[in-house]
Amino acid sequence: MNRSHAIQQLMHQHNLSTADIYLLDLIPLIEMIWADGKIEEPEIKLLYDFALKHVVQLTVMAHGEEVVSISEVNLFIERFTKERPDPNLLKQLRNFVAATIKGYDEENRSSKSDSILFYCMDIAAACISVEGQPPCRIGDEEKKTLLEIMKAFNISPERAVA
Repeated sequence: MNRSHAIQQLMHQHNLSTADIYLLDLIPLIEMIWADGKIEEPEIKLLYDFALKHVVQLTVMAHGEEVVSISEVNLFIERFTKERPDPNLLKQLRNFVAATIKGYDEENRSSKSDSILFYCMDIAAACISVEGQPPCRIGDEEKKTLLEIMKAFNISPERAVA
């Protein structure tokens, strides 16, 4: 199946817009946010930070033309954070993103996958400490999700700390 057909199939199967396709790079971060079953404000801030940088990058690549609007970013994020999406959907979309990035040249592939990984690590570590409780830690589900993302993007643990 070629990339164009795969995109059309994803759009039809999951009611995704053209803008949504451009925003699929956010999916691994959204997967990380939901790994522990709850969303916390610091995680959402990191997601928006990544999203805005991604939109700027898309605009630069399109020579200044707007590819995705901020309102489309907001709709995409709301769709995937208002209630927990089906984990199989997130996995399918994550694998599509990983396959797409694998087609990039080495420099862009490494840069994009590292960026996604580092934001996922920050999201895993972002938690709100409660006074009188032990410090927040990355939970088992978050560790498992992070490892799944690393495998999908062919990121070795050594590269994650380099």
